[in-house]
Amino acid sequence: MRREDVVDVAAIAAQREGTTVDRWRGVFERLCGESERSVVLVATLGDAVVAYGKAEHFTPPAGSAANVTPEGWYLGGVVVRPEHRRRGIGTALTRERMRWLAERTSVVYYIANERNRVSIELHAALGFEERTRDFVHPGVSFEGGVGILFACDLPPRTPAPRAEA
Repeated sequence: MRREDVVDVAAIAAQREGTTVDRWRGVFERLCGESERSVVLVATLGDAVVAYGKAEHFTPPAGSAANVTPEGWYLGGVVVRPEHRRRGIGTALTRERMRWLAERTSVVYYIANERNRVSIELHAALGFEERTRDFVHPGVSFEGGVGILFACDLPPRTPAPRAEA
């Protein structure tokens, strides 16, 4: 995500959550500036941003419960504008985030409400497997359902060969 994409991404989040763009602008401005601990990728059609997907590194706070989620990289929401859904954009963004993460970690996590079948099926097709339903993740609750922690082991990424002079 480039700085100039922040307002468009905030608008997508606001539409999904039924809130204001201003409420989300600060969130994405912060994420845009934390490239060592987060990434936000966008999908565009022409000049229009039609979707985003994020990933963030999580470190459990000191004194966390024994069943707190493990330290590591977590895929966050992938959100596609309603008029562009069911075209493979969410899957493409998830693959790209996994590719980006493969240079940083050997395992990636993802948390979902058991009721979110679309997301669970998308991630299962990409190799995510359920790890537990007995966990807590600071700041996350599961309204009307149970949370599931998933993980996917990533294959090591081989760097591209360097051209010889």
